[in-house]
Amino acid sequence: MKDVLAKSHYMFVAVLLVSIIVGCGGDEDVENTENTPAVMETKNEIFTPVPGSTTASIPTPVVQDESAAIRHMWVYVTECVDIDKGHIKVDRGIGSEWMIMPTESSSQEFGTWRIISSGEILPHNSRAELWEKYLGSDCDTNILKPAATDVLTNSDAATLLWTQLAKCNPELPVDALSAQKNRKTGSWVVVSNTSAREDLGVWSVERNAEITPLNKRSEEVWEMLKLAEQKESGNSYSEASAQCSPVIRSEDDAKRRLWTNLSPCFPNMDASVIQTTWDPANHVWVAISKEKGGQNATDTSTSVWHISKNGDITPTNLSAEATLAVTSSKNC
Repeated sequence: MKDVLAKSHYMFVAVLLVSIIVGCGGDEDVENTENTPAVMETKNEIFTPVPGSTTASIPTPVVQDESAAIRHMWVYVTECVDIDKGHIKVDRGIGSEWMIMPTESSSQEFGTWRIISSGEILPHNSRAELWEKYLGSDCDTNILKPAATDVLTNSDAATLLWTQLAKCNPELPVDALSAQKNRKTGSWVVVSNTSAREDLGVWSVERNAEITPLNKRSEEVWEMLKLAEQKESGNSYSEASAQCSPVIRSEDDAKRRLWTNLSPCFPNMDASVIQTTWDPANHVWVAISKEKGGQNATDTSTSVWHISKNGDITPTNLSAEATLAVTSSKNC
């Protein structure tokens, strides 16, 4: 009986020890499992980039706002021309870029530019490229002539063209021309209106005061002016002089012009009896004269002439051709 109790006691102790050992081992596993995420979390924290560390390598833009962009462009352009800061318009471009251009009221059409983050100013269109050459050439007016005055309204454009045409057409009224803005190009299209005595053609006037004839008639008028720059003047805004003398501006001018050419062989011709009228379709004066043929006072011929505004005389009938042949040969 003692042996049985001893064996039972030893069995109980053995089971108890096994239970204690198993219990301690399970707690260790649980503890290890609970500690694993903490270790991983620590490892993750070690390799996580520090916030803001990647932005330290990106340079801060030189031009950070619209006001700075305007000042940047103003300093650049005013190396050669005087321009108000209020005449510079700025828009946001791609990324940190700024787009710069003149306002509608700007006195200078300097084109469209880009200012990149480094502060460098780059031309964006052909007009700006021309200005870049001009600004980089110590303001050489052979490359570009900035506008001396603003061409901002219909009246400005019409008046600017009139100041040139009036050099050979002093009788031309200021209100003989009218202008409309070409929204596609920004230039002005100028034409003759109803108060003009003749059609002066179609013209383009740029905001920088550049004048360009746009059709055949305006090319004829421009050619008649024969404008010549005054090279001896150091002023880049010096007025070009016209080489259009003589100029026939009125009926009396046309009569005197014809009489002066015919009088060497027809001294008795009365200039007052020469009839003249303006032909707006052909832009000439039509003159009718009567020349005495021979010694018989009643033997006269009627000649018809065209007298252009630059003074050229052209016979238009057989009698005029015969009269001109006599006058040209000086065999009176």
